[in-house]
Amino acid sequence: MLKRGCDIIGLPVLSLATGERLGNVRDLVFDIQEMMIIMLLIDERGLFHGNKTIYFHEIYKFGLDAVIIQHKSCIQSGSSTSRNNLNYTTREHIINQEVITDEGENIGVVQDLLVSIENGKVHALILTDGFFHDIVEGRPILPLKSKVHFYEMSIVVPEQAKNEVQYNTGGLKKLLALE
Repeated sequence: MLKRGCDIIGLPVLSLATGERLGNVRDLVFDIQEMMIIMLLIDERGLFHGNKTIYFHEIYKFGLDAVIIQHKSCIQSGSSTSRNNLNYTTREHIINQEVITDEGENIGVVQDLLVSIENGKVHALILTDGFFHDIVEGRPILPLKSKVHFYEMSIVVPEQAKNEVQYNTGGLKKLLALE
């Protein structure tokens, strides 16, 4: 099952062992080489708690309304998400970045990720072409079939990736069956 990143952000994290609500998902951390979710950043409940992480393989189940882990011990200290690892980035970091071909053509701005909750694979980038275009046409989706290069302010894809963008994924045209 595929989910948008924004549908995961904010979900409560629950312990299967105790039923206790342990916090909420704050962000997704993924490996930019493998395009796989590595961990979830969570905000732990309470006044004096810092950010914590849950490794993807520690997740028992992604429910519709919560992320379930076996025990509270699956939660690690936030220090394990060091930004020194150049192979990792977060969903929050890539939102609103331009996607540009290696020939210099802008094909959109990242609006979200499309992620498999079964295995953590990042399957696509959901792009935006602007508010009006998104309302009429729906948001374009860029499947991640080719090598993607993540930089500080942009994402570069091979020229042929522009031919892989899926348009007409929703919007008024689809709703009104105008195509």
